[in-house]
Amino acid sequence: MGSEWINAKLGNICNINMGQSPKSETYNENGEGLPFYQGRTDFGDRKPKVTKYCSRPIKIAEKGEVLLSVRAPVGDVNIANSKCCIGRGIAALSLIKGDNRFLYYLLKVNKTRWDNYSSGTVFPAISKDDIKNFEVYIPSDLIEQQKIASILSAFDDKIEINNEMNKTLEEIAQAIFKHWFIDFEFPNENGEPYKSSGGEFVDSELGPIPKGWEVKKLGEIGQFKNGINYGREESGDSEYKIVNVRDLVTTDYIIPSRLDTINIDKRKANQYLLKEGDLLIVRSANPGEIGINMNGDSNLIYSSFIIRFRLYDKLQLFYLYFSLKNIKQKLEIYSNGTTLKNINQQILKEVKVMIPTKNILQKFNVIISPIIEKIIASNEQNEKLAKIRDTLLPKLISGEIRVM
Repeated sequence: MGSEWINAKLGNICNINMGQSPKSETYNENGEGLPFYQGRTDFGDRKPKVTKYCSRPIKIAEKGEVLLSVRAPVGDVNIANSKCCIGRGIAALSLIKGDNRFLYYLLKVNKTRWDNYSSGTVFPAISKDDIKNFEVYIPSDLIEQQKIASILSAFDDKIEINNEMNKTLEEIAQAIFKHWFIDFEFPNENGEPYKSSGGEFVDSELGPIPKGWEVKKLGEIGQFKNGINYGREESGDSEYKIVNVRDLVTTDYIIPSRLDTINIDKRKANQYLLKEGDLLIVRSANPGEIGINMNGDSNLIYSSFIIRFRLYDKLQLFYLYFSLKNIKQKLEIYSNGTTLKNINQQILKEVKVMIPTKNILQKFNVIISPIIEKIIASNEQNEKLAKIRDTLLPKLISGEIRVM
């Protein structure tokens, strides 16, 4: 038999520490003091992202405590992975007697219920009294809490390991690209670093480039096309998955299972269908952000805030992908607009890039392809793990599935 499950108010089972923002002059980005989290914008998948520090914190959360967003959007949760300073957009919660990992999943599954507790008009917020009076259903036995938390944490732990590995692989790929195409130390015919071994250079519009390379405008090496315009209430005879800006901001590689699904007339959607090897460039909000579609799924389209770049020579795909990532800052300088910066096809078509010889591109692809394939495989595994976790989460947290 498992333990008894009881209804309890958070105020009776948790310590609640409401955040308070310190003076702005104590903020810094050089690591002085404690990591400082102001609200939901600092949250990651499970642990917050450090962008600021505070040298004189007022309210402090301890490592392992659950961070709850108390200002719009309310109800999101993270786990503090170190001692930190919390601003007024966050409350730190810890069980008086229990497993804080269980508390994290408990609050996570109850996120939508906070809408009934939030107050205010423009900026909904959760007060300390709201948190105290929030009723939850929990096992009274610590061991059962720990078992449930351990099952769910195992999925998140593996997802985090995959994400860290992907980050390392991406850094390796970037380092190889820089070594070959910025430092010009790609292997020559004898397998030696080109520039260091006295490789020959010629003048070009972009400065000295290796002999045999060319300079071309993006408009000469591929075709650009803006994405589809559609209304929120629009409906049609066919179902499609659509790539939006947020999909390119959160990952460089399109993951179909994460995409929104919309219904649009087939005749309208057909001209916006993506192919494997298409590059996608954000044209507004995050101008120059780039993604790559490595899926054979023929049911993907892309939104009007994105420009598709389809290369004439697929041999150049990975090289151009990393090149465009490398010149993102330059694209931002090219971008125009007042309220919302943007780039357009005309700007992109005029951007000049070096084009290496086919031999060098082939060698580069041999090295880079397995790295990208591994990243994509890890992303796909993460989606499956997250789906299983999210299926188990409400069943375990509600007691529908008991852990003995």
